Amino acid sequence: MKNQNPFSNELEKVQWREEMKAKYIAELKSSPTVQKLYSEYTPTSVDSFVNSYAHDKVDWIEYGPIHVEQEEIEQLQWVEKAFECLKEIQQKKLFDLQCQWRANKIQLKGVEICQDLIHWEDNILNCPYLSHITEEELDLYLKYMQSNNYQETHIWSFERWQDYDEIKEAYHTDNENRNFPEWYDFYNSRMGTGVYLSFPDIQGEKELFYIRLYGHEYRKQQKELEAIKQAAPITEKRPYINISNKELTQWFVDTFEDHQTREYAELIMDEYSNIDDNHQWNIFMVTIEKITEPIPVEACSDWEEALNRTVDNYKRIKTAEALPLAYDKYCMFINSGIAFECKQSDFEEDLQHTRKYIINEIIQGRILNGEPPDLNY
Repeated sequence: MKNQNPFSNELEKVQWREEMKAKYIAELKSSPTVQKLYSEYTPTSVDSFVNSYAHDKVDWIEYGPIHVEQEEIEQLQWVEKAFECLKEIQQKKLFDLQCQWRANKIQLKGVEICQDLIHWEDNILNCPYLSHITEEELDLYLKYMQSNNYQETHIWSFERWQDYDEIKEAYHTDNENRNFPEWYDFYNSRMGTGVYLSFPDIQGEKELFYIRLYGHEYRKQQKELEAIKQAAPITEKRPYINISNKELTQWFVDTFEDHQTREYAELIMDEYSNIDDNHQWNIFMVTIEKITEPIPVEACSDWEEALNRTVDNYKRIKTAEALPLAYDKYCMFINSGIAFECKQSDFEEDLQHTRKYIINEIIQGRILNGEPPDLNY
């Protein structure tokens, strides 16, 4: 099979992805079938679904042939996994900035509320407040990978890198809700940045005070507001379309795609459709089957634990080997002035809505407290 994305370097690849995504969005939105969805679901959710679908379709077209060629997908897997490690480097730097900003130790242009920093977690490589990753930081992360402290972060983990309250509590107490990130602990011990965790949360506590004040007043008026809401005419009866709707995604593939694209989509989507109670074990066995070089098995009384440690060590080795390649790719983006692709951009409208909602709560709380209706606190 011949790849349909003809580009000879990373810059052309990025441009091709943007052009193809825009093309697919235009094609879908011009379709009478998709137009009908706007009358059946909320327009914003349809836009989000179409954007997400177009993004996924670019992946199918780009990586579909690679999935057929297993050796190439293996190399891609480790480079992409190594790229996630680069993100962890930036996550720690952002968390340190968050600690300093909350304590009023620094000012950051455009940052008015805590959410302004937290939302960059999902778009960390494009965060404008962080310095670029250096070779020294890369070497430090490699040392972390070689240490006994290394902990692989799974993409399906629910623990957030910028969860200030939970992370700080885990650092100071035996928090049962989550663990303090091993990478943060390793970085602090080498760079002396643990002091940031002792800084007071001045900004966060002020925000919480105003938000709670507003919430208390809101609850007092809830019955009256609810009565007004019930009396008001309902203008939007259409349901919300879920961008994770697998059946709808499959319907889009069957309806709009040619035979080859459907094959690519099926190859890639099948990898995510087999999630069940044995999914982790299936991934584990697939990884073992792909190991071609000799890997020592640790001595252990439990054979499953021994194999688990062996696979973890193998994954660590392969990811570390791919880290320089991922860093070269990262530097190419930086030097070319190209923004890193991020699915978060598809939900920028929702993020801005959340930000406005939080700001409104703070300002309303300030008014109730006899203060000016602004964020100068």
